[in-house]
Amino acid sequence: MSKYDYPTLPQKEIIGVLAESEVATVSEAELINPRPDFINNLYTQILVCISRLQEDQGLVEFADLEQRENPDLHVDSRLMDELNPVLEDLTNLGEQQQEVEGRVLMLSTVISEINESKEREMPFIQEVEIKIKELRQTISALKNHQMSLKATFRKKKDVEKEMDEKVSSAEFALVQSAQENASLRSKIVQSPAKLQKALEEKKAVQIEAKNAEREAMQSFLEQTATLEVYAKASKKMTKHLKQMQT
Repeated sequence: MSKYDYPTLPQKEIIGVLAESEVATVSEAELINPRPDFINNLYTQILVCISRLQEDQGLVEFADLEQRENPDLHVDSRLMDELNPVLEDLTNLGEQQQEVEGRVLMLSTVISEINESKEREMPFIQEVEIKIKELRQTISALKNHQMSLKATFRKKKDVEKEMDEKVSSAEFALVQSAQENASLRSKIVQSPAKLQKALEEKKAVQIEAKNAEREAMQSFLEQTATLEVYAKASKKMTKHLKQMQT
């Protein structure tokens, strides 16, 4: 290290040197986060102190003092040794303050751009939220409709079971009637055409019941498929909305 270089002093020593030299009274907080006006005032007070010492001691100008081979022999060399590290630290603090202010300005600009982007996207986000709300309402309605279909399907199953029992009973009666037909043919008042018609009507009832069962099952499957489509769409829209909000 050159004899004109000065070591960096701790903040407490800097405060002590300034107070002891009657240059200024500063706090540790002011050194940690120096403001431009504070640095300017402190420089001014230090220069005033140096000027006052030169006038009191009849010293040469500081520029001439630097040209001397042994500046440590001068009366105010000790004070200069103590003040110069303070000046260097203050200069570093000022540069750090400017760097921090530049970063703060940059971050403020980034935050402002993010906020503007959110404001621009807000109408689209609101539109998506409305669509999601509508989808949820549709899903709720479909679920209610699905429950209604299940109840209707159960009722139709009960009706079908009842009709199957009736058809089975009719078929059994028909078989029994056919078995007795040979011996009772002379006593039958109804013609064979009427008997055939009755059988066909019973079969028609059975076919109608089975068709109703198939239609109910088809409707139930279609409603279930529609509900699954709406549920998947709602899930995708919700995921997309969360991505836009982050």
